[in-house]
Amino acid sequence: MIEECSDNLLFNLSSESVKNRAQKISEEQNKNDKSHLLSSLPSSAEKKAQKRKMTQYAAGKGPKNYHAHKSKEHAPPSSSLFTGSGMTLPLIVKKQKTISEPLFSAKTFEFFDLHPHLVACLKSRLEAEKATKVQEQTIPLLLDGHDALVKSCTGSGKTLAYAIPIVQKLQSMQPKIKRSDGVYALIIVPTRELALQCFEIFSKLTKSFTWIVPGYLIGGEKKKSEKARLRKGVNILICTPGRLLDHLDHTACLTLEKILFLVIDEADKLSEQGFEDSVAKIVSKCCKTRQSVLLSATLSKGVEQMAGMSLSQPVHVGALTSLEEDSDESHELAVPKHLKQFLAVVPAKLRLVSLSGFIINNCLKFGFKGLIFMCSQNSVDFHYSLFRGVLAPVLEHKQHKCKFYRLHGNMKQEERTEIFTAFRSNKEGILLCTDVAARGLDLPSVDWIVQYSAPSSAEIYVHRIGRTARIGKKGNSLMFLLPSESKFSNLLADYKIK
Repeated sequence: MIEECSDNLLFNLSSESVKNRAQKISEEQNKNDKSHLLSSLPSSAEKKAQKRKMTQYAAGKGPKNYHAHKSKEHAPPSSSLFTGSGMTLPLIVKKQKTISEPLFSAKTFEFFDLHPHLVACLKSRLEAEKATKVQEQTIPLLLDGHDALVKSCTGSGKTLAYAIPIVQKLQSMQPKIKRSDGVYALIIVPTRELALQCFEIFSKLTKSFTWIVPGYLIGGEKKKSEKARLRKGVNILICTPGRLLDHLDHTACLTLEKILFLVIDEADKLSEQGFEDSVAKIVSKCCKTRQSVLLSATLSKGVEQMAGMSLSQPVHVGALTSLEEDSDESHELAVPKHLKQFLAVVPAKLRLVSLSGFIINNCLKFGFKGLIFMCSQNSVDFHYSLFRGVLAPVLEHKQHKCKFYRLHGNMKQEERTEIFTAFRSNKEGILLCTDVAARGLDLPSVDWIVQYSAPSSAEIYVHRIGRTARIGKKGNSLMFLLPSESKFSNLLADYKIK
Protein backbone atom coordinates (compact mmCIF):
# COMPACT_ATOMS: atom_id res chain seq x y z
CA MET A 1 0.00 0.00 0.00
CA ILE A 2 1.33 3.40 -0.98
CA GLU A 3 0.01 6.70 0.30
CA GLU A 4 1.32 10.24 0.00
CA CYS A 5 1.94 11.88 3.37
CA SER A 6 3.00 15.54 3.36
CA ASP A 7 6.13 15.77 1.18
CA ASN A 8 7.19 12.14 1.56
CA LEU A 9 6.11 8.96 -0.23
CA LEU A 10 5.52 6.29 2.42
CA PHE A 11 5.70 2.56 1.64
CA ASN A 12 3.57 0.85 4.30
CA LEU A 13 4.93 -2.67 4.78
CA SER A 14 3.25 -3.39 8.14
CA SER A 15 -0.31 -3.99 9.25
CA GLU A 16 -0.37 -0.63 11.00
CA SER A 17 -2.52 2.09 9.41
CA VAL A 18 -0.71 4.47 7.11
CA LYS A 19 -1.59 7.65 9.05
CA ASN A 20 -0.48 6.24 12.41
CA ARG A 21 2.71 4.93 10.87
CA ALA A 22 3.41 8.29 9.21
CA GLN A 23 2.84 10.14 12.51
CA LYS A 24 5.28 7.84 14.36
CA ILE A 25 7.94 8.26 11.68
CA SER A 26 7.53 12.05 11.83
CA GLU A 27 7.89 12.05 15.64
CA GLU A 28 11.02 9.85 15.46
CA GLN A 29 12.56 12.14 12.84
CA ASN A 30 11.92 15.24 15.00
CA LYS A 31 13.39 13.49 18.03
CA ASN A 32 16.50 12.47 16.09
CA ASP A 33 16.90 15.97 14.68
CA LYS A 34 16.76 17.51 18.18
CA SER A 35 19.26 15.04 19.63
CA HIS A 36 21.56 15.65 16.67
CA LEU A 37 21.40 19.41 17.21
CA LEU A 38 22.14 19.05 20.93
CA SER A 39 25.06 16.70 20.34
CA SER A 40 26.47 18.95 17.65
CA LEU A 41 26.59 22.09 19.86
CA PRO A 42 30.27 22.87 20.69
CA SER A 43 31.52 23.18 24.31
CA SER A 44 33.16 26.41 25.60
CA ALA A 45 36.66 24.86 25.20
CA GLU A 46 35.87 23.85 21.60
CA LYS A 47 34.61 27.37 20.88
CA LYS A 48 37.91 28.88 22.09
CA ALA A 49 39.96 26.41 19.99
CA GLN A 50 37.91 27.20 16.88
CA LYS A 51 38.38 30.93 17.49
CA ARG A 52 42.18 30.52 17.71
CA LYS A 53 42.24 28.54 14.43
CA MET A 54 40.19 31.15 12.60
CA THR A 55 42.57 33.90 13.85
CA GLN A 56 45.56 31.92 12.56
CA TYR A 57 43.88 31.30 9.16
CA ALA A 58 43.08 35.00 8.83
CA ALA A 59 46.77 35.85 9.51
CA GLY A 60 47.88 33.40 6.81
CA LYS A 61 49.35 30.89 9.30
CA GLY A 62 46.91 28.11 8.55
CA PRO A 63 47.39 25.10 6.26
CA LYS A 64 48.63 25.94 2.74
CA ASN A 65 45.76 24.16 1.03
CA TYR A 66 43.11 26.03 3.01
CA HIS A 67 40.77 28.36 1.13
CA ALA A 68 37.84 29.61 3.13
CA HIS A 69 35.65 30.22 0.12
CA LYS A 70 36.20 26.65 -1.11
CA SER A 71 35.32 24.89 2.11
CA LYS A 72 33.78 21.50 1.37
CA GLU A 73 31.23 22.04 4.10
CA HIS A 74 29.73 24.95 2.15
CA ALA A 75 30.05 23.45 -1.36
CA PRO A 76 26.71 23.08 -3.12
CA PRO A 77 25.50 19.49 -3.39
CA SER A 78 26.17 17.92 -6.80
CA SER A 79 23.69 15.81 -8.76
CA SER A 80 23.86 12.11 -8.03
CA LEU A 81 22.53 11.10 -11.47
CA PHE A 82 25.88 11.11 -13.26
CA THR A 83 28.32 11.27 -10.30
CA GLY A 84 29.08 9.32 -7.18
CA SER A 85 27.77 6.02 -8.52
CA GLY A 86 30.83 4.77 -10.37
CA MET A 87 28.81 4.74 -13.61
CA THR A 88 29.96 6.31 -16.84
CA LEU A 89 27.86 7.89 -19.54
CA PRO A 90 26.61 5.46 -22.20
CA LEU A 91 29.03 4.74 -25.00
CA ILE A 92 27.41 4.43 -28.42
CA VAL A 93 29.31 2.12 -30.71
CA LYS A 94 28.70 2.01 -34.44
CA LYS A 95 28.18 -1.50 -35.72
CA GLN A 96 30.34 -3.01 -38.43
CA LYS A 97 29.65 -4.68 -41.76
CA THR A 98 26.33 -6.51 -42.08
CA ILE A 99 24.90 -9.19 -44.31
CA SER A 100 22.54 -7.53 -46.81
CA GLU A 101 20.69 -8.56 -49.93
CA PRO A 102 20.74 -6.67 -53.25
CA LEU A 103 17.43 -4.83 -53.53
CA PHE A 104 16.64 -3.55 -57.02
CA SER A 105 16.97 -5.36 -60.32
CA ALA A 106 17.58 -3.76 -63.70
CA LYS A 107 14.12 -4.77 -64.99
CA THR A 108 11.15 -2.42 -65.19
CA PHE A 109 7.58 -3.69 -64.77
CA GLU A 110 6.99 -3.55 -68.54
CA PHE A 111 9.33 -6.58 -68.77
CA PHE A 112 6.66 -8.83 -67.18
CA ASP A 113 4.08 -8.16 -69.92
CA LEU A 114 1.58 -6.62 -67.53
CA HIS A 115 -1.55 -4.69 -68.49
CA PRO A 116 -0.57 -1.08 -69.40
CA HIS A 117 -3.03 0.31 -66.84
CA LEU A 118 -1.40 -1.79 -64.11
CA VAL A 119 2.08 -0.55 -65.06
CA ALA A 120 0.83 3.06 -65.12
CA CYS A 121 -0.77 2.55 -61.70
CA LEU A 122 2.53 1.26 -60.26
CA LYS A 123 4.31 4.37 -61.50
CA SER A 124 1.73 7.00 -60.57
CA ARG A 125 0.18 5.69 -57.35
CA LEU A 126 2.96 3.57 -55.86
CA GLU A 127 5.98 5.36 -57.38
CA ALA A 128 7.43 2.02 -58.47
CA GLU A 129 9.24 1.84 -61.81
CA LYS A 130 11.86 -0.88 -61.32
CA ALA A 131 11.20 -4.24 -59.74
CA THR A 132 13.07 -5.38 -56.67
CA LYS A 133 15.05 -8.62 -56.76
CA VAL A 134 12.34 -10.58 -54.96
CA GLN A 135 9.70 -9.18 -57.34
CA GLU A 136 11.85 -10.05 -60.37
CA GLN A 137 12.05 -13.68 -59.22
CA THR A 138 8.51 -14.10 -57.86
CA ILE A 139 6.23 -12.35 -60.39
CA PRO A 140 7.07 -14.62 -63.40
CA LEU A 141 6.64 -17.76 -61.26
CA LEU A 142 3.20 -16.71 -60.07
CA LEU A 143 2.10 -15.57 -63.53
CA ASP A 144 3.04 -19.07 -64.76
CA GLY A 145 0.87 -20.68 -62.08
CA HIS A 146 3.53 -22.09 -59.73
CA ASP A 147 3.27 -22.26 -55.96
CA ALA A 148 6.07 -20.35 -54.24
CA LEU A 149 7.85 -20.18 -50.90
CA VAL A 150 9.40 -16.71 -50.67
CA LYS A 151 12.06 -15.78 -48.12
CA SER A 152 13.47 -12.29 -48.33
CA CYS A 153 14.58 -9.53 -45.98
CA THR A 154 11.97 -7.18 -44.61
CA GLY A 155 11.32 -4.08 -46.71
CA SER A 156 12.13 -5.81 -50.01
CA GLY A 157 8.70 -5.41 -51.64
CA LYS A 158 7.19 -8.84 -50.95
CA THR A 159 3.60 -7.52 -50.92
CA LEU A 160 3.76 -6.28 -54.51
CA ALA A 161 5.48 -9.55 -55.47
CA TYR A 162 2.17 -11.38 -55.02
CA ALA A 163 -0.30 -8.48 -55.42
CA ILE A 164 0.76 -7.70 -59.01
CA PRO A 165 0.24 -11.27 -60.36
CA ILE A 166 -3.12 -11.56 -58.58
CA VAL A 167 -4.50 -8.33 -60.09
CA GLN A 168 -3.01 -9.17 -63.51
CA LYS A 169 -4.71 -12.58 -63.58
CA LEU A 170 -8.06 -11.40 -62.24
CA GLN A 171 -8.35 -8.53 -64.73
CA SER A 172 -7.61 -10.89 -67.64
CA MET A 173 -10.29 -13.47 -66.74
CA GLN A 174 -13.05 -13.92 -69.32
CA PRO A 175 -15.89 -13.39 -68.92
CA LYS A 176 -15.14 -10.50 -66.59
CA ILE A 177 -15.51 -11.32 -62.94
CA LYS A 178 -18.21 -9.58 -60.89
CA ARG A 179 -18.14 -8.63 -57.24
CA SER A 180 -21.11 -10.89 -56.67
CA ASP A 181 -19.01 -13.88 -57.77
CA GLY A 182 -17.37 -13.92 -54.35
CA VAL A 183 -13.80 -14.38 -53.17
CA TYR A 184 -11.15 -15.37 -55.73
CA ALA A 185 -8.03 -14.32 -53.80
CA LEU A 186 -7.47 -14.79 -50.05
CA ILE A 187 -4.58 -13.10 -48.21
CA ILE A 188 -3.94 -14.10 -44.58
CA VAL A 189 -1.85 -11.73 -42.43
CA PRO A 190 -0.98 -11.74 -38.70
CA THR A 191 -1.96 -8.20 -37.62
CA ARG A 192 -4.77 -5.74 -38.21
CA GLU A 193 -2.42 -2.94 -39.26
CA LEU A 194 -0.80 -5.16 -41.88
CA ALA A 195 -4.25 -6.10 -43.20
CA LEU A 196 -5.16 -2.41 -43.58
CA GLN A 197 -1.86 -1.69 -45.33
CA CYS A 198 -2.31 -4.62 -47.70
CA PHE A 199 -5.89 -3.54 -48.44
CA GLU A 200 -4.61 -0.05 -49.31
CA ILE A 201 -2.13 -1.49 -51.82
CA PHE A 202 -4.78 -3.63 -53.53
CA SER A 203 -7.17 -0.66 -53.60
CA LYS A 204 -4.56 1.37 -55.51
CA LEU A 205 -3.75 -1.46 -57.92
CA THR A 206 -7.42 -2.03 -58.80
CA LYS A 207 -8.29 1.65 -59.40
CA SER A 208 -8.23 1.06 -63.16
CA PHE A 209 -10.13 -2.24 -62.86
CA THR A 210 -13.30 -1.14 -61.13
CA TRP A 211 -14.96 -4.55 -61.44
CA ILE A 212 -12.38 -6.08 -59.06
CA VAL A 213 -13.35 -5.34 -55.44
CA PRO A 214 -10.91 -5.76 -52.52
CA GLY A 215 -12.03 -5.97 -48.89
CA TYR A 216 -10.78 -6.88 -45.44
CA LEU A 217 -11.86 -8.65 -42.24
CA ILE A 218 -10.09 -7.82 -38.99
CA GLY A 219 -10.82 -8.08 -35.29
CA GLY A 220 -12.24 -5.02 -33.58
CA GLU A 221 -14.47 -4.04 -36.50
CA LYS A 222 -18.25 -4.38 -36.37
CA LYS A 223 -19.29 -7.81 -37.64
CA LYS A 224 -22.57 -6.41 -38.96
CA SER A 225 -20.73 -4.00 -41.27
CA GLU A 226 -18.35 -6.74 -42.41
CA LYS A 227 -21.25 -9.07 -43.21
CA ALA A 228 -22.91 -6.31 -45.25
CA ARG A 229 -19.72 -5.89 -47.32
CA LEU A 230 -19.47 -9.64 -47.85
CA ARG A 231 -23.09 -9.80 -49.07
CA LYS A 232 -22.40 -7.08 -51.64
CA GLY A 233 -19.39 -9.05 -52.80
CA VAL A 234 -15.61 -9.06 -52.35
CA ASN A 235 -13.15 -10.56 -54.85
CA ILE A 236 -9.87 -10.02 -52.98
CA LEU A 237 -10.17 -10.65 -49.24
CA ILE A 238 -7.42 -9.64 -46.79
CA CYS A 239 -7.94 -10.90 -43.25
CA THR A 240 -6.53 -12.02 -39.93
CA PRO A 241 -7.04 -15.75 -39.18
CA GLY A 242 -9.28 -15.44 -36.13
CA ARG A 243 -11.82 -13.09 -37.69
CA LEU A 244 -11.93 -15.11 -40.93
CA LEU A 245 -12.72 -18.34 -39.06
CA ASP A 246 -15.43 -16.52 -37.12
CA HIS A 247 -17.13 -15.44 -40.36
CA LEU A 248 -16.69 -18.87 -41.95
CA ASP A 249 -18.63 -20.32 -39.02
CA HIS A 250 -21.35 -17.65 -38.78
CA THR A 251 -21.64 -15.86 -42.16
CA ALA A 252 -23.51 -17.96 -44.71
CA CYS A 253 -22.59 -15.82 -47.73
CA LEU A 254 -18.84 -16.35 -47.24
CA THR A 255 -17.38 -19.37 -48.98
CA LEU A 256 -13.86 -20.26 -50.11
CA GLU A 257 -14.87 -22.78 -52.78
CA LYS A 258 -13.94 -20.44 -55.65
CA ILE A 259 -10.52 -19.48 -54.26
CA LEU A 260 -7.91 -19.30 -57.04
CA PHE A 261 -5.12 -17.63 -55.04
CA LEU A 262 -4.12 -18.23 -51.42
CA VAL A 263 -1.42 -16.04 -49.85
CA ILE A 264 0.00 -16.62 -46.36
CA ASP A 265 2.00 -13.48 -45.55
CA GLU A 266 4.40 -13.07 -42.60
CA ALA A 267 4.16 -16.81 -41.95
CA ASP A 268 6.81 -16.70 -39.23
CA LYS A 269 4.72 -14.23 -37.23
CA LEU A 270 1.59 -16.35 -37.70
CA SER A 271 3.55 -19.32 -36.40
CA GLU A 272 4.86 -17.38 -33.39
CA GLN A 273 1.34 -16.32 -32.47
CA GLY A 274 0.13 -19.93 -32.55
CA PHE A 275 -2.08 -19.65 -35.64
CA GLU A 276 -0.95 -22.95 -37.24
CA ASP A 277 -4.25 -24.71 -36.40
CA SER A 278 -6.32 -21.74 -37.58
CA VAL A 279 -4.42 -21.59 -40.87
CA ALA A 280 -4.83 -25.36 -41.30
CA LYS A 281 -8.63 -25.04 -40.90
CA ILE A 282 -8.75 -22.20 -43.43
CA VAL A 283 -6.62 -24.12 -45.95
CA SER A 284 -8.91 -27.15 -45.64
CA LYS A 285 -11.90 -25.01 -46.68
CA CYS A 286 -10.17 -23.60 -49.79
CA CYS A 287 -10.50 -24.91 -53.34
CA LYS A 288 -8.01 -27.75 -53.91
CA THR A 289 -6.91 -26.45 -57.35
CA ARG A 290 -5.82 -23.08 -56.03
CA GLN A 291 -2.39 -21.46 -56.44
CA SER A 292 -0.64 -20.77 -53.12
CA VAL A 293 2.15 -18.47 -51.95
CA LEU A 294 3.84 -18.38 -48.55
CA LEU A 295 6.07 -15.46 -47.58
CA SER A 296 8.38 -15.02 -44.61
CA ALA A 297 11.41 -12.95 -43.67
CA THR A 298 12.79 -15.83 -41.59
CA LEU A 299 12.44 -19.60 -41.64
CA SER A 300 11.44 -21.80 -38.73
CA LYS A 301 9.96 -25.24 -38.15
CA GLY A 302 6.52 -23.65 -37.81
CA VAL A 303 6.92 -21.97 -41.21
CA GLU A 304 8.02 -25.26 -42.78
CA GLN A 305 4.95 -27.02 -41.36
CA MET A 306 2.69 -24.27 -42.70
CA ALA A 307 4.32 -24.55 -46.11
CA GLY A 308 3.85 -28.32 -46.12
CA MET A 309 0.09 -28.09 -45.56
CA SER A 310 -0.57 -25.20 -47.98
CA LEU A 311 1.90 -25.48 -50.90
CA SER A 312 2.17 -28.04 -53.68
CA GLN A 313 5.62 -28.54 -55.21
CA PRO A 314 6.61 -24.94 -54.49
CA VAL A 315 9.46 -23.06 -56.14
CA HIS A 316 11.77 -21.54 -53.53
CA VAL A 317 12.67 -17.88 -53.87
CA GLY A 318 15.62 -16.87 -51.70
CA ALA A 319 14.89 -19.78 -49.34
CA LEU A 320 16.43 -23.08 -48.36
CA THR A 321 14.82 -26.25 -49.66
CA SER A 322 14.85 -27.59 -46.10
CA LEU A 323 15.71 -26.42 -42.66
CA GLU A 324 17.66 -29.65 -42.22
CA GLU A 325 20.37 -28.54 -44.63
CA ASP A 326 23.77 -28.05 -43.03
CA SER A 327 24.48 -24.58 -44.29
CA ASP A 328 25.67 -21.35 -42.73
CA GLU A 329 22.89 -19.58 -44.63
CA SER A 330 20.33 -20.92 -42.15
CA HIS A 331 22.07 -18.85 -39.47
CA GLU A 332 22.20 -15.62 -41.47
CA LEU A 333 19.63 -12.85 -41.29
CA ALA A 334 19.73 -10.16 -43.95
CA VAL A 335 19.15 -6.50 -43.13
CA PRO A 336 18.50 -3.53 -45.43
CA LYS A 337 21.65 -2.41 -47.24
CA HIS A 338 21.33 1.31 -46.44
CA LEU A 339 20.67 0.82 -42.73
CA LYS A 340 23.13 2.14 -40.14
CA GLN A 341 23.00 0.24 -36.84
CA PHE A 342 24.03 1.62 -33.45
CA LEU A 343 24.25 0.07 -29.99
CA ALA A 344 24.21 1.84 -26.61
CA VAL A 345 24.98 0.02 -23.35
CA VAL A 346 23.16 2.15 -20.78
CA PRO A 347 22.81 1.59 -16.99
CA ALA A 348 19.23 1.41 -15.74
CA LYS A 349 19.31 4.82 -14.00
CA LEU A 350 20.44 6.56 -17.21
CA ARG A 351 18.04 4.91 -19.66
CA LEU A 352 15.19 7.43 -19.43
CA VAL A 353 17.41 10.53 -19.51
CA SER A 354 19.40 9.04 -22.42
CA LEU A 355 16.24 8.36 -24.43
CA SER A 356 14.87 11.83 -23.64
CA GLY A 357 18.13 13.45 -24.71
CA PHE A 358 18.16 11.42 -27.92
CA ILE A 359 14.62 12.53 -28.77
CA ILE A 360 15.23 16.21 -28.01
CA ASN A 361 18.55 16.25 -29.88
CA ASN A 362 17.05 14.76 -33.05
CA CYS A 363 13.87 16.83 -32.94
CA LEU A 364 15.85 20.08 -32.61
CA LYS A 365 18.19 19.24 -35.49
CA PHE A 366 15.66 18.34 -38.16
CA GLY A 367 12.20 16.95 -38.79
CA PHE A 368 12.24 13.64 -36.94
CA LYS A 369 10.13 10.55 -37.57
CA GLY A 370 10.85 7.45 -35.55
CA LEU A 371 9.58 4.32 -33.84
CA ILE A 372 10.46 3.43 -30.25
CA PHE A 373 9.88 -0.23 -29.40
CA MET A 374 9.08 -1.11 -25.79
CA CYS A 375 8.55 -4.38 -23.97
CA SER A 376 4.96 -3.99 -22.76
CA GLN A 377 1.72 -2.10 -23.16
CA ASN A 378 2.14 -0.52 -19.72
CA SER A 379 5.59 0.77 -20.66
CA VAL A 380 4.19 2.31 -23.85
CA ASP A 381 1.36 4.02 -21.95
CA PHE A 382 3.69 5.35 -19.22
CA HIS A 383 6.29 6.82 -21.58
CA TYR A 384 3.59 8.19 -23.90
CA SER A 385 2.01 10.15 -21.02
CA LEU A 386 5.42 11.26 -19.73
CA PHE A 387 6.76 12.48 -23.07
CA ARG A 388 3.53 14.24 -24.01
CA GLY A 389 3.48 16.03 -20.67
CA VAL A 390 7.19 16.86 -20.38
CA LEU A 391 9.11 16.63 -23.68
CA ALA A 392 6.41 17.98 -25.98
CA PRO A 393 6.14 21.35 -24.11
CA VAL A 394 9.95 21.65 -24.05
CA LEU A 395 10.16 21.13 -27.81
CA GLU A 396 7.25 23.48 -28.42
CA HIS A 397 9.01 26.15 -26.35
CA LYS A 398 12.00 25.72 -28.68
CA GLN A 399 9.60 26.12 -31.64
CA HIS A 400 10.04 22.48 -32.67
CA LYS A 401 6.73 20.66 -32.42
CA CYS A 402 6.91 16.88 -32.22
CA LYS A 403 3.77 14.78 -31.93
CA PHE A 404 3.83 11.55 -29.93
CA TYR A 405 1.74 8.51 -30.86
CA ARG A 406 1.26 5.12 -29.24
CA LEU A 407 0.25 1.72 -30.60
CA HIS A 408 -0.28 -1.61 -28.85
CA GLY A 409 -2.67 -4.54 -28.87
CA ASN A 410 -4.84 -3.43 -25.95
CA MET A 411 -6.21 -0.36 -27.74
CA LYS A 412 -9.61 -0.18 -29.41
CA GLN A 413 -9.53 -0.91 -33.12
CA GLU A 414 -10.91 2.52 -34.06
CA GLU A 415 -8.07 4.20 -32.16
CA ARG A 416 -5.44 1.83 -33.62
CA THR A 417 -6.62 2.52 -37.16
CA GLU A 418 -6.72 6.29 -36.59
CA ILE A 419 -3.20 6.37 -35.10
CA PHE A 420 -1.75 4.07 -37.76
CA THR A 421 -3.21 6.20 -40.56
CA ALA A 422 -2.15 9.50 -38.96
CA PHE A 423 1.44 8.40 -38.31
CA ARG A 424 1.82 7.04 -41.85
CA SER A 425 0.60 10.28 -43.42
CA ASN A 426 2.67 12.66 -41.25
CA LYS A 427 6.27 13.52 -42.12
CA GLU A 428 7.25 13.93 -38.46
CA GLY A 429 6.33 12.22 -35.21
CA ILE A 430 7.36 9.54 -32.73
CA LEU A 431 5.44 6.28 -32.38
CA LEU A 432 5.84 4.41 -29.08
CA CYS A 433 4.84 0.81 -29.69
CA THR A 434 5.10 -2.85 -28.82
CA ASP A 435 6.04 -5.54 -31.34
CA VAL A 436 2.56 -5.23 -32.86
CA ALA A 437 4.25 -2.71 -35.21
CA ALA A 438 7.32 -4.84 -35.88
CA ARG A 439 6.06 -6.93 -38.78
CA GLY A 440 5.47 -6.00 -42.38
CA LEU A 441 4.30 -2.42 -41.87
CA ASP A 442 5.50 0.07 -44.46
CA LEU A 443 5.75 3.40 -42.65
CA PRO A 444 7.05 6.09 -45.02
CA SER A 445 9.99 8.36 -44.16
CA VAL A 446 10.95 6.74 -40.84
CA ASP A 447 14.43 8.05 -39.90
CA TRP A 448 15.16 6.08 -36.73
CA ILE A 449 14.18 2.81 -35.09
CA VAL A 450 14.93 2.85 -31.35
CA GLN A 451 14.75 -0.42 -29.43
CA TYR A 452 14.38 0.86 -25.88
CA SER A 453 13.68 -2.69 -24.71
CA ALA A 454 15.93 -5.40 -26.08
CA PRO A 455 14.26 -7.86 -28.48
CA SER A 456 13.76 -11.45 -27.38
CA SER A 457 15.49 -12.88 -30.45
CA ALA A 458 17.64 -11.95 -33.43
CA GLU A 459 14.63 -12.46 -35.72
CA ILE A 460 12.57 -9.87 -33.84
CA TYR A 461 15.57 -7.51 -33.96
CA VAL A 462 15.61 -7.82 -37.76
CA HIS A 463 11.86 -7.25 -38.04
CA ARG A 464 12.01 -4.15 -35.86
CA ILE A 465 14.83 -2.47 -37.76
CA GLY A 466 13.06 -3.37 -41.00
CA ARG A 467 10.58 -0.53 -40.43
CA THR A 468 13.21 1.88 -41.78
CA ALA A 469 15.58 1.84 -44.79
CA ARG A 470 12.81 0.27 -46.88
CA ILE A 471 12.88 -0.07 -50.65
CA GLY A 472 16.39 1.34 -51.00
CA LYS A 473 15.97 4.36 -48.71
CA LYS A 474 18.37 5.26 -45.88
CA GLY A 475 17.65 4.66 -42.21
CA ASN A 476 19.15 4.29 -38.75
CA SER A 477 18.58 2.03 -35.77
CA LEU A 478 19.64 2.33 -32.13
CA MET A 479 19.35 -0.45 -29.55
CA PHE A 480 19.54 0.20 -25.80
CA LEU A 481 21.03 -2.61 -23.73
CA LEU A 482 21.57 -2.88 -20.00
CA PRO A 483 25.11 -3.88 -18.95
CA SER A 484 23.71 -7.32 -18.12
CA GLU A 485 22.33 -7.59 -21.69
CA SER A 486 25.50 -6.54 -23.50
CA LYS A 487 26.22 -10.08 -24.74
CA PHE A 488 23.13 -9.84 -26.96
CA SER A 489 25.46 -8.32 -29.57
CA ASN A 490 27.27 -11.69 -29.70
CA LEU A 491 23.97 -13.37 -30.57
CA LEU A 492 23.49 -10.94 -33.46
CA ALA A 493 27.03 -11.71 -34.64
CA ASP A 494 26.11 -15.41 -34.82
CA TYR A 495 23.49 -14.45 -37.40
CA LYS A 496 26.02 -12.35 -39.34
CA ILE A 497 24.41 -9.14 -38.06
CA LYS A 498 27.43 -7.09 -37.02
